[in-house]
Amino acid sequence: MATFETPFDLDRMLSESEQALRRLNEATAELESVVGEGQAADGTIRASVDQGGRLREITLDPRAMRNDSQTLGELVTAAVQVAQDDAAQQVQALLTSTLGDDIGNPLDLSTMQAQFQAAEDAFSRALAGHSDNLDRLGRDR
Repeated sequence: MATFETPFDLDRMLSESEQALRRLNEATAELESVVGEGQAADGTIRASVDQGGRLREITLDPRAMRNDSQTLGELVTAAVQVAQDDAAQQVQALLTSTLGDDIGNPLDLSTMQAQFQAAEDAFSRALAGHSDNLDRLGRDR
């Protein structure tokens, strides 16, 4: 269990935890709105994906249909990959602006939320333990 040198350490830790959770909640909403976009064949093939890279839409201009089926498949794949890269870059930029430069590769949102929840739970347990200790000290006087 964590120890605190002064009550100010506990206040600082509580404040930092609240700020981190607030930033995470704001980032979660922004992450859910990320849309990556890509195109191929001079824009005749367009793709969009969500923040996780899941395909949302493919748009084919009639001119794209002039390609043979293999080329068309390759061009669609290229447009989707560009869209996935775009989404990953947006997620990385958002997480870096929210959590700082030390986050490394893009993180899985659900894993990040679980880690924050575990940290919040551990902090709440520690706070409850310290509160109980303070109550006992008050009764012993």
